[in-house]
Amino acid sequence: MTDEVKIRELSEGVILKVIVKPEAPRDRIQVECGDLVVYVREPPIHGRANAALKRVLARKLGIRTDKIEIVYEVRSRAKEVLIRGMRAEELKAKLLG
Repeated sequence: MTDEVKIRELSEGVILKVIVKPEAPRDRIQVECGDLVVYVREPPIHGRANAALKRVLARKLGIRTDKIEIVYEVRSRAKEVLIRGMRAEELKAKLLG
C-alpha cells in the first residue's frame, strides 16, 4: 500500500502527502492511483474536515492528534501532513496494518 504513497523523512518526523475527501459516508483510508486518500465524514467548513483528518490518521497510527500537523495546503484537499516522532518505516508498517 505505502510503496506508492509519497513519504518524506525529516529529522522531526515524516511528511506524508494525502488527499482529503470530506463528507464521505464513513471515515477510511485507502490508496487510489498512488495517492493516500483519507475519507472523512465532516464537511470542509470551519476546519472540521482538517480536524477529522488528524483524528483518522491518529487512530490508524496509534498516536495523539497533537503529533500530527497539516503543514501545506491547509485550505486544499491535497495536503502535506507532518507526523512528529515517527520514521518512514514505522509509518509504513502502521498504515499496512
